[in-house]
Amino acid sequence: NHPIIGMQGGIRSQKMTYNLTLAFKFIKSKNEYTILREGNLETTTNFFGGYIGADVEREMYRLRKSQLDLLAGIGYDGWDAVKVNTEDDNPDNDLSHSISSLNINFGIGYRHYLRNKTYLALQGKYNFVNYNNQGGTNLSGNCLTISLLIGGFFNETKDYFLNELRYSE
Repeated sequence: NHPIIGMQGGIRSQKMTYNLTLAFKFIKSKNEYTILREGNLETTTNFFGGYIGADVEREMYRLRKSQLDLLAGIGYDGWDAVKVNTEDDNPDNDLSHSISSLNINFGIGYRHYLRNKTYLALQGKYNFVNYNNQGGTNLSGNCLTISLLIGGFFNETKDYFLNELRYSE
């Protein structure tokens, strides 16, 4: 389990939302795992990773300030297992080992709208991944992610013209 912090930006059209996502995962692994690096087996708990991908949401149901969405996405997911070189203070000598996978995911999301076009959302996604760690610990298996989001929808052109008409919601 690792916390993730990131950001999304996208376009909303009708009942569809198209996003680009960039997120970073951190905090050491709970259990040690083994990697094969330059022909040597090494055990580590180091973990710093990220996800970059494209996600799509489809509004399925809406009632007042609540919305239920169907979610799907595809991206690149991975992390670096880093062993720090303790022989000197030169970071150029530190070598890393990346473990990564294609990430295809789907799930469901709930969004509750607040004031000023902002919202709180809860998303659950099932991620199909196949992390490549040849020669090391078997990291096969898919995973579940649960995300809490704070966001908003903004349309500057619409807001400009409504302001020109002196319209307020």
